[in-house]
Amino acid sequence: MKLKHSVGGSFTLHRFARVWAVGFVVALAIPAMSADAADSGLNSEQVASEIMRVQDKADQLAQRWAETQLRSEDLAAELALAEDKFAATTA
Repeated sequence: MKLKHSVGGSFTLHRFARVWAVGFVVALAIPAMSADAADSGLNSEQVASEIMRVQDKADQLAQRWAETQLRSEDLAAELALAEDKFAATTA
């Protein structure tokens, strides 16, 4: 019995999921701000503090993304191994 789903097809779906996940993270990381800094009444220290806060948040998200990427690669390898084992047992 042959597998109906090819490995290439799952990687295409996997790639689509990655692109969607990146877009989702970016949408969460960059809040929509309609006011200009000059019009908000913030001084330079407050603006610098906000920049540092956003950079820290971006660093945390980048770390989580890297960890998720590694986990995704591990799962892809496990899936390929499982498919190979299944193919060997049904051959």
